[in-house]
Amino acid sequence: MKRLALTLFAAVAVVFGTLGVADAATTTWGNAQAVPGLGALGNDGSADADLILCPSNGICSVLGSFSIPPGVRQGFNANYLEGLWADASEIDGLAALNTGGNVDIQKGTCAPDNYCAVVGTYSSGISEQQGFVLTSDGTPAIPIPGLIALNTGDDANTKGVACSSTGNCTIVGTYSDGVNDLPFIADQVDGIWQDAGTYGVPGVLDSVSCSSDGECVAAGALVVGVQLVPVAIIRSGGIWGTPTNIPGVASIGSGEGSITDVACPATGTCFAIGTYTNGPGSSSIFVTSLSSGTWSNATQLPGYASLDTQGYPGVTGLSCWSATNCLGVGEYSDVIGGHTWTAEVVGGTWASATELPGFSALSSNGTSHTTSMSCASDGMCAIVGNYVDGAAYEGFVAMRDPNGTNGTIADAIAIPGLAALNVGGYGDPKSVSCTVGWCGISGFFAGDAHYQPFVATFSFTPDQEPTTTTTADQSVAPAFAG
Repeated sequence: MKRLALTLFAAVAVVFGTLGVADAATTTWGNAQAVPGLGALGNDGSADADLILCPSNGICSVLGSFSIPPGVRQGFNANYLEGLWADASEIDGLAALNTGGNVDIQKGTCAPDNYCAVVGTYSSGISEQQGFVLTSDGTPAIPIPGLIALNTGDDANTKGVACSSTGNCTIVGTYSDGVNDLPFIADQVDGIWQDAGTYGVPGVLDSVSCSSDGECVAAGALVVGVQLVPVAIIRSGGIWGTPTNIPGVASIGSGEGSITDVACPATGTCFAIGTYTNGPGSSSIFVTSLSSGTWSNATQLPGYASLDTQGYPGVTGLSCWSATNCLGVGEYSDVIGGHTWTAEVVGGTWASATELPGFSALSSNGTSHTTSMSCASDGMCAIVGNYVDGAAYEGFVAMRDPNGTNGTIADAIAIPGLAALNVGGYGDPKSVSCTVGWCGISGFFAGDAHYQPFVATFSFTPDQEPTTTTTADQSVAPAFAG
């Protein structure tokens, strides 16, 4: 059985774009297709593409898990290059760790210099769940250093990973001491992983963002008294500080809540979004920002209260493309069901949340479920999820045009080609990754008898002035070998 490690692609030139005048945003869609090659790995029919990373135009890597008899779950990766998906291969080193047979690919990221990291969990025995990390330097997957010693309750989860440059990443997540779940932080410094550390307080760290080497923010919630309260932890000069309670949460609700996502587009500048309890059985969404070392008072996301009539909020993601411009995406509920909201930070200030358009025409009941979002450095963004179409669940994608009026978000559309694969009626995009002019989507669909992984790629030319054909610079483009 072939096992391949992460490697670096050599120089590759992928040409894409348009010639002449682009009067409106143009998207060139590729049809969704099944990930090839899983049968050769012994897959018995059930598999899932949990994560896709597209660090450069025309280059993507998809990672997921597949089952082999008798009920063992292993990890795979497959790579897209020059218009073709290579056959899936086992993730190097992971099967040797995964003696209990249960792999879960959870999070991934790429630094601006295309160095990538992927984290997830594996089983080292019956009911034992540990964390692993895989990086794009050609080394195999390894246990997160120091985490096994902390995780005496054998229940670890990776919640977030951020990389600022080659060899400099941070992982956050949780472990169990046998009684409580506690958060951990693990740093990679100049290519060397430091042992995972903890503050020894029950809670969770759900997200981390690094603006440069040694400058990061981790965020989530810690138990204070009898409440789980939103906190953020600043790393400056490579040193982690003490957790800071986000101010103002008690003024808008019960004081209980958690930061779901944080984005730091510049050192000392961060935006965070999360949920808080605002009444018996009811929650809402708050936002806060970091400036000059101080977090602003939490406030309810503008416009959200008029959307959510049932008090069941969700945050899918937050991404920034400049120090003052970001996009947040999530879910809200009404008497019909779930819907997708979007809200932008414009000039450092949150604008009102609005419903993602297009579902009145796309969905048989107008509802949607959002699973992933990604923004490129020019403000081009993609949002994916699923919607109800009669008795079936199908996948959607919606694009933000950075040059449209106020960053126009187009109507959601069905992911091209996915419905033809999804004969069993359950399609679920799980991940989207974008760089300037290019995005990839991964997830799963219901085939004749099993769930199977799919991938799709597309290029995007914004509404713009006349352009000439563009050649993507990929002198050093990391990807997963295949």
